[in-house]
Amino acid sequence: MHLDLTAAGALRAGEAPDLVVWPEGAVLGFPLEGFRGEPARAAIEASAPGATFVVGGRGTAEGGGTNAVYLLREGQVHGRYDKHVLVPFGERWPLLQAAAPLYRAVFGLLNLPMLQNTVAGPGPTPLAPDDAALGAYVCYESVFPRIARGMVADGAQVLINVTNDAWFGRGIGAAQHHSMGTLRAIETRRWLLRAGNDGITAVVDPTGRTVERAPQGTEATLSVRYAQRDDRTPYVRFGGAVPWVVLGLTVAAVAASAAGRDRAPIGARR
Repeated sequence: MHLDLTAAGALRAGEAPDLVVWPEGAVLGFPLEGFRGEPARAAIEASAPGATFVVGGRGTAEGGGTNAVYLLREGQVHGRYDKHVLVPFGERWPLLQAAAPLYRAVFGLLNLPMLQNTVAGPGPTPLAPDDAALGAYVCYESVFPRIARGMVADGAQVLINVTNDAWFGRGIGAAQHHSMGTLRAIETRRWLLRAGNDGITAVVDPTGRTVERAPQGTEATLSVRYAQRDDRTPYVRFGGAVPWVVLGLTVAAVAASAAGRDRAPIGARR
């Protein structure tokens, strides 16, 4: 499906795209790394020759599998980011070993095998060691400010969020998730490219405005233009200190105002 959508989208656009973004879990069941991944990489490359691809898939690590984002260029893997903040009771199962009998019983009622924890990545690192311009993260990592901030601090010039919001169903969860994620564009003053599997696929400008959005519930591609930026906001520079400084200044201003009212003489205009 993604191969066909990419080829059709490039044809409609009338020009080869520089960058193609596929959502979380777009490539499952097909390896992308090493010799065994050559057929899948070749097929992806052929759907938009010359483009750089950022695609969601599965990676392997010590202890199990990862929820990964791959950077593909010219049919080769140039980088991989493994999701760092895992969804509790979705990707990680608290006390899985200690409470194995309980989990086994619950999974059995749902006709599921004994599930295993996804392995967490090391943190908000650049997608590719030799190309830090693309800062990609997965799904609900978009609601954690430190993820996008860490990537921009390391050189990311555009943010990419790949996600699968199918489990929200027909509720407002997908829209809420997208709205939360737009804050990352505002904090870092970066363009945000968002590819959602049964969620919201959109492009957000550095002020948090959604300038392009694909319709939900349909197979579609979204052709957009964006810019890479290298400026650093105070939040990127100083991180968690910024809210505390703002809070301190607010408290000081309120205290000064209250003290001024207390010193006002009787009958004086206020």
